[in-house]
Amino acid sequence: MDAPLAITRGEGWARLTLQRSKKRNALNRALRLALIDALEALEGQARAIVIDAEGPAFCAGLDLKEREADKAAGNMTGADEEWRRLVLALRGHPAVLIAAVEGMAIGAGMTLVNVADLAIAHRDATFALPEARLGSYASLSGPTSQPELTRKQAAFLLLSDERLDAATACGWGLVNEVRDDGVVARAEQLAARVAGYDPAVVTAIKRALDAAPGAERNLAASLAFGREVNRALRRTTDAADRALAAFASGTARS
Repeated sequence: MDAPLAITRGEGWARLTLQRSKKRNALNRALRLALIDALEALEGQARAIVIDAEGPAFCAGLDLKEREADKAAGNMTGADEEWRRLVLALRGHPAVLIAAVEGMAIGAGMTLVNVADLAIAHRDATFALPEARLGSYASLSGPTSQPELTRKQAAFLLLSDERLDAATACGWGLVNEVRDDGVVARAEQLAARVAGYDPAVVTAIKRALDAAPGAERNLAASLAFGREVNRALRRTTDAADRALAAFASGTARS
């Protein structure tokens, strides 16, 4: 089996490439754990990390077939804990994270963009949160998107089931730049520049981004909130179960 993640090292920086292109780089357990392991291995080794993906999609979100299997096996809690670990590992990493987005970033794929410090997108990239159609709240992408958006922007993203184009995402502050080509090269250029800074300076700026007055965010509490929204939903409706079953059987509405 091919490795789900490739690691490329530069001088003081690294690139993590999602390698599940046949599954549109959906984040299954193997890829989640590979990302967590890679982030741990790069602590103190890289001052900047680029996250990109092979193939035409950046990331289509979570692996819904695996999610259905986890549900059937009673392993939803374990999977949710892995997601929490991954998001906190990404946002809390001492390196500057730079997302290089080509193709779709859907659901949890948007989470990878949201928790990055910088994001460069191809002009044809698209962004969406389809969780409402799937019977749930975007418990990862919602809490990581909403602080960057107005309430109406967040409502559109969470409720419309429509894709944002890259220009709109940039205008809303979800990405920094939109390019016609050279997305990964631009991300690597920024990574190399950050790698040339004093490590203490990078660490101080990363901390200041979240700790400055008015910018404080408790990501762990936000993720716990998102998870509780979905737990409450499951107590009142089986919409998520029906949507997952439809996807697994190939009858889901696209």
